Amino acid sequence: MDFSSQFPELQLDVAAIQARSSTELSSELTLAKQRVIEAERAYAHLQSQLAELQLTHANEKTALTNEKTALTNENHLLLHRISELVIQIAEAHGRDRQLELSAELSKLQRQLDNKNRSLYGKKSERRPPSEGAKKDEKKRKRKIKRTGATRTAQQELPIEPVHHTLSTDQAHAGCRACAGNLVEMKGQTEDSEEVDVQPIRYILKVHRRQKYRCDGCGWLTTAPGPVKLIKNGRYSPAFAVQVAVDKYADALPLARQVTRMQRAGLKATSQMLWDQLQYLYTLLLPTLLVLHTQVLSADVCVADETPWRMMSNKGGGSKKWWLWTVSDGTGVYFQLVTSRGAAAARALLQDFSGTLVTDDYIVYTSLEKARTRNGGVQVVMDEEGQLVELPTPDYTLATCWMHARRYLFNAERYDPEAGPALDLIAELYQIEDEAVDKAEARRAGAKRKVSDDEARQWLLDERKKLRNTKSRRCVKQIDAWRGEVIRLEDTAFTDAIEHLDRLWSRLVLFLDDPRIPLDSGHAERQIRGPIVGRNNYRGCRSEHGARVAALFFSLISTAKKRGLDPHAYLLAAVVKALKNPKAVFTPEDYAKHLAQTAAVDPLDRASD
Repeated sequence: MDFSSQFPELQLDVAAIQARSSTELSSELTLAKQRVIEAERAYAHLQSQLAELQLTHANEKTALTNEKTALTNENHLLLHRISELVIQIAEAHGRDRQLELSAELSKLQRQLDNKNRSLYGKKSERRPPSEGAKKDEKKRKRKIKRTGATRTAQQELPIEPVHHTLSTDQAHAGCRACAGNLVEMKGQTEDSEEVDVQPIRYILKVHRRQKYRCDGCGWLTTAPGPVKLIKNGRYSPAFAVQVAVDKYADALPLARQVTRMQRAGLKATSQMLWDQLQYLYTLLLPTLLVLHTQVLSADVCVADETPWRMMSNKGGGSKKWWLWTVSDGTGVYFQLVTSRGAAAARALLQDFSGTLVTDDYIVYTSLEKARTRNGGVQVVMDEEGQLVELPTPDYTLATCWMHARRYLFNAERYDPEAGPALDLIAELYQIEDEAVDKAEARRAGAKRKVSDDEARQWLLDERKKLRNTKSRRCVKQIDAWRGEVIRLEDTAFTDAIEHLDRLWSRLVLFLDDPRIPLDSGHAERQIRGPIVGRNNYRGCRSEHGARVAALFFSLISTAKKRGLDPHAYLLAAVVKALKNPKAVFTPEDYAKHLAQTAAVDPLDRASD
């Protein structure tokens, strides 16, 4: 078949090909050879890099393997040495070698389990009651989380009525059933609720202060302007208070606040926001000092402490500071200091002389004993080299049942014998809940308004009755249990029982005083809010920043504990301090002010 005749477009122009000069062909061939050489070089370079990576990987793998082998050998040597020491100790005391080795192995395994559990395990300490545990039929019902289909009453939201009517076209269209005329039914509506939101809006107010001139002497008078947080400043006290609440109540870092403000059209910087917080701190410091005094004047307080990160602005890493808190149940005071020692605890508690509920931290114990040992004072040398006396707290230390339970809870994983004590402690908490239920029922059944102080007294009365009857019996059973159980040395179960033995006199103090809570959980719950902020903005960057944070943590936590709006309270306190820099306006003062305002007749308030 002749393809050239059928496909003329495939016919070669032989004459044209021959016409191409040999010089051009040799030039193209040279270029092609150069490209091949470059490709070979690139390929060789890649092969070299791959070989280097493989060698590096092999070296790293070898180094890791050697390190693992070294650690394994070191562990074997340590275990061998531990075994030798345990055997020597057993021989010295005339005890069985195998029992001693088994006990030591169990102890090491327990330490490893506890470490892994603290890193990767669940934090909850809830446990189902055992079969023999007493169950309270009137146990308080837990609130069940429901879906959004269930309506929640919103008594605190302002109501904005929106009236909907038919449009002109809809009204002219008439009835959909018979096309008759539609007549409005006066006062008849079909109502439904809708929760809406108004985005944050920043306003630039222009204050025009009117000027006046005396027509006699020509003296000029200008109308007063708004109260300024900073002289000639541009930001209102309400703006500064909002920054403080967002940061210290809602854990919103200043950088995120700046981003949110920019979305709303306000150009701001973190430094500008921080300046506002510093001015608020200066104004509210007298109030913080009075709050501290109020808390320490209570008969019973709870205390706790937690680590706090102090970052360096010079890139030098971070240091561990400590956030301390003391609370009387309504007031909360925080301090941020460098130490977890006795000096920090003394600064927190000062000359507190009531009952202090804490965990088993040794500093609280040493301060309790220091009052008797040092005669109530501590002599120290001040910055000028003079000897001065510092007051020492004179409190009675009560131990938290929650921490005592924690030892038993951890021991139950290895020894079920801890179960009966845990059930009895759970019963103690059920009795406390029963007292709360009875006090709340009494308040709900009252046909008059009951003050918070009177309701608290009712709770103390119910606690006293139930603790004298039920709680004493329950504690007596725990006491008998710890005397009957068999204790094996170096076990978690024995450690838990010895913890009860050592602190028993402090654990039972709550039976004789209804004001003493069963645990120090209130302090832990109050410190939880700042911990959330610590995780968000990673800590503080200066000592002054730590003091500012402690002030706002204290005032905001106390306001929230009293059921107050933190923003409204702080703004009221700031306004008073602007009028009088030495003015003190605690959350308790603000709560009393609101109560007095609510008691005034509305017509009188309108006339005022």
